[in-house]
Amino acid sequence: MARRAKKRGLGEGSIFQRSEDGRWVGKITIGWRDGRQVFKRVTGKRREEVEERLQQARLDRDRGRLVGTREQTVEQFISHWLAEIIAPRLSPTTYRWYEHKCRLHIVPRIGHFKLEQLTPVHVRTMVNELAREISPQAAAGVHRTLRAALSEAVRSELIDRNVAKLVTPPRVATKEQDFFTDQEAMQLLKAVRGERLEALYQLAITLGMRQGEILALRWKDLDFDQGIIHVRHTLVRAEGRFHFKPPKSMASQRTLVLPPSVRSALREHRARQSKARVVSGLDLVFPTTTGGPYHAKRLSEDYARMLAKAGLRRIKFHGLRHTAASIMLRKKFSAGEVAQILGHSSEKLVQDTYGHVMPRIKYEVADRMNELLA
Repeated sequence: MARRAKKRGLGEGSIFQRSEDGRWVGKITIGWRDGRQVFKRVTGKRREEVEERLQQARLDRDRGRLVGTREQTVEQFISHWLAEIIAPRLSPTTYRWYEHKCRLHIVPRIGHFKLEQLTPVHVRTMVNELAREISPQAAAGVHRTLRAALSEAVRSELIDRNVAKLVTPPRVATKEQDFFTDQEAMQLLKAVRGERLEALYQLAITLGMRQGEILALRWKDLDFDQGIIHVRHTLVRAEGRFHFKPPKSMASQRTLVLPPSVRSALREHRARQSKARVVSGLDLVFPTTTGGPYHAKRLSEDYARMLAKAGLRRIKFHGLRHTAASIMLRKKFSAGEVAQILGHSSEKLVQDTYGHVMPRIKYEVADRMNELLA
């Protein structure tokens, strides 16, 4: 039997425990739609947790942040969506991306419309204006953000349909990823030989690990006997503080086999770190000289120095990941194998991202087949 709370006053909401899974549910009226009440629901493992959330929901409602769909504006819903849906679930960096799109583009242009009265024409006008005034890429990002927000409004039964889905976003030309050639990659590896962060660059070029994944590595993530490395976290900096977060997707949480050269470089790195008496309380593989996490800006400065030493053109650090992918594809790794190593969610993502490399491979295969058959 579900346990119900004692009777509450009008508008205070109700709390009960579901019999099927034991979770507590709180419900509060936030308005009316078509003659029926519209509710805000909160859930939690503990009753106290739900009571706190229900109390906050009452405060939000009384301050006008939660209202029925006939009164709620797009701006009011977007504010609720960012605070209650995006902020708790996504990384600070991703939250800032969404917040930026909402604050600078969505709210100033369509925030005053009632959520229920928003139409495809309103959305299409906004997207077309942004495509002309800023860029098609920026307009597509804003459209993607609004579509995600309105999908949540549909799930919450605040609106019947997602009008953003009825609007086609502007076409964005696929940008070829910048990467080093095999020869340039070898130049960089030669330049970093003996440097304090040699192993870091080897991981980026050889295994295509993301910068945040490399900087979040701890010695306990490495198994030298088995020759493997576990990618479990990524390092992000938000509001002046470092945070260790899970990788961006389940596919990004992966176990990689270390090539012998990279394993040797990591052993040398650990010995060099021990000799220099660099102690990291966080057990970091690549800490600063004082033992703390590396700031991305500081790594960028070291990377620029290495490129100058190698006599190479400037590409972003993330370009080393693209370099790794292009080398693997040219060495006849399948798109599925590359996806697993890089931690991409699908084989198609590899094909879409590195499609400019794959045609060259097909020509190379054709040439080799011709040599065999001629």
